Amino acid sequence: MITCIICGVKQCAKSLCRKHYGIMYRTKYTEKVRTATNIWRKNNPEKVKKQAKEWNINNYKRRQIMNRTWTKKNKIRDLWRKNNPERVLKWSIKHLEKNCILFNLTTVEYKYALNSWSKTIRKRDENKCQMCGSKENLNAHHIIYKSNYPQLSLNINNGITLCRYCHYETHGFVRL
Repeated sequence: MITCIICGVKQCAKSLCRKHYGIMYRTKYTEKVRTATNIWRKNNPEKVKKQAKEWNINNYKRRQIMNRTWTKKNKIRDLWRKNNPERVLKWSIKHLEKNCILFNLTTVEYKYALNSWSKTIRKRDENKCQMCGSKENLNAHHIIYKSNYPQLSLNINNGITLCRYCHYETHGFVRL
């Protein structure tokens, strides 16, 4: 069992109990706690390695669980879309109609314009993700979201090329 390096109580995080962990973060890493932590780490390298190993195992398990739930959500969504194609079509037409009114276009023309915008953005950025440099699974990302400012949806300066992973990350969907 891992204990707090200051008082010896069962530890919560960072080798500290709840009390000392809270103190450390409330006082923004006070010197006393920092030096105590460093001294303990120097004196107990085996325990530090053990804690790191336990943390890595727990983190790996958490990632596996998140991956399973992510794939399960995708499967459920895809299954729903297969079973309800008319509702998906209705939603996408409604969404396109809302934005195409601003540009005096039909839904087909607006969809074509968005597709052209996407190709232009990717070509401008040399078919390379601007965050990680990847050249696979590229998407054109609206910097200022279409939902917030639909009038900027076809503006070339409002786009950036991202790979699928970085695109998920920018929207807050973590995909491990």
